[in-house]
Amino acid sequence: SPAAAAPLPDKDPAELRRQYEQYLATCVRQGRPPAQQVCDMIRRVCAASPPSPDEEQVVRAIAEGEAKLGMPSSLSADGAAAAATAPPPEPAPTAPAAPDPAAAAAAWKRSTFSQVPVG
Repeated sequence: SPAAAAPLPDKDPAELRRQYEQYLATCVRQGRPPAQQVCDMIRRVCAASPPSPDEEQVVRAIAEGEAKLGMPSSLSADGAAAAATAPPPEPAPTAPAAPDPAAAAAAWKRSTFSQVPVG
C-alpha cells in the first residue's frame, strides 16, 4: 500500500506514540474510527522502535483507546500483552493541574495527526 511505502515521520517514536494516544482519545470522544493511514503508520513506528518500559502509561492508554474503538492493537504483541497484564500505576503524590483547553488545542494543531483528513 502507499502508506507502507511512505517514510516514517522524522520524530521521536515515543512522541509519535503520545500523539497517537491523544488522537485515539479524540476519536473515542467523537465516536469515529481513526484513519487507516494513521494506524498503519503507528504500527510501523512500533515495529521499527518498540515502546520502552518508560512508556507503560502511554502503551496502556493506547491499548484502552483501541479496545474502546473495537480495533486490533497497533502495538507489538509484547507491548499489547504488557499493557493488558501490567498492574495499574501508582497514583502520583500530587495530581498535575488540569490541562488548559486552549493549550491542548494549540498542541493538537502542531501534532503529526492533525493533518490527517477525517472520515
